[in-house]
Amino acid sequence: MSKDLADICRTNGVPVGDASDVADAVVRCATDETICGRALGVGAVKTIDMKDDLEGLNAGVVMKDYLEGEAKGFMLLFGLFAGTVGVRRLLKMFEKYNIKTTWFIPGHSLETFPEECAMIRDAGHEIGLHGYSHENPVKMTIEQQHAILDKTYKQLTEFCGKPPRGSVAPWWESSKEGSELMLKYGVEYDHSFSHHDCLPYYLRTGDKWTPIDYSKHPSHWMKPLEPGLETGLVEIPSNWYLDDLPPMMFIKKAPNSHGWVNPRDVEDLWRDHFDYFYREYDDFCFPVTIHPDVSGHPHVIFMLERLIEYISSKEGVQWVKMEDICDDFKSRNQPAKGALLPAEHRAILQDPDIQLQKS
Repeated sequence: MSKDLADICRTNGVPVGDASDVADAVVRCATDETICGRALGVGAVKTIDMKDDLEGLNAGVVMKDYLEGEAKGFMLLFGLFAGTVGVRRLLKMFEKYNIKTTWFIPGHSLETFPEECAMIRDAGHEIGLHGYSHENPVKMTIEQQHAILDKTYKQLTEFCGKPPRGSVAPWWESSKEGSELMLKYGVEYDHSFSHHDCLPYYLRTGDKWTPIDYSKHPSHWMKPLEPGLETGLVEIPSNWYLDDLPPMMFIKKAPNSHGWVNPRDVEDLWRDHFDYFYREYDDFCFPVTIHPDVSGHPHVIFMLERLIEYISSKEGVQWVKMEDICDDFKSRNQPAKGALLPAEHRAILQDPDIQLQKS
């Protein structure tokens, strides 16, 4: 075992003698989780005004997904693979096809794999927010969420030389306070919700509905949904059907963990999505999510290469970063009247009590 690996294992409570022992760990790995996290996301956009059409790819590295002592030592090794081998293989593939992508990188990964993260940045890929240790926002207090966003926002601003424009909620689970926090930090787009599957939109937050309670009369819950507050935060939809991790990553004692699905079956599923969007929409995005711990393996890389070549053969599509999808959407769509707008970038660093403006 290398000295670096031994140090990381000690830090996370994994026995150094044999990191594959069953031991409380820290990582799962992959973009969107430990040393690897939410990785690649493909997005395609076909425009209707004869401009260059957009097709976006988003990739993300994260560290620490299965926290709270739930992961085992072998998951730590998965994360180490993702943050080193997987990342480098994906970067090589993107360079081969001259594709610029978006990576959502947790703060822990940024500090654990500085060399690999610098390679991502220096290759011209976009880097967005993804928590610090892939913490689930709905399990935290507003103070905890704020502390994590503040640290990671400053981390990425310093690392990239500019503030992050986009964010992905770990586990794709956003708290009711999460959207307003992002707006205060000037975040322009999010990639955590799925109100649509191929069209960006402005996020509405705070919808209310009454859950069923069988101890009460039905009149208690037979009420329509109450719409929440409109915002100027662009939502680039997420999609569990277009995620490499559930079908192709093996995780012990995790629901919906397969790990042995033939990538050609996944490829068929993804191609069917793309073909339908391409046939039915003049303008759309195709948000596929990949993780270095999953898509960094040979059988998945071959699948991605086939998919990239297939999509690239279609007329009117272009590979872009998620920030480009955001800009394209905002250039043609205005927030609703009275929508809560993102603050100016860096403004919160001068005024922690900044008040949001409305359109």
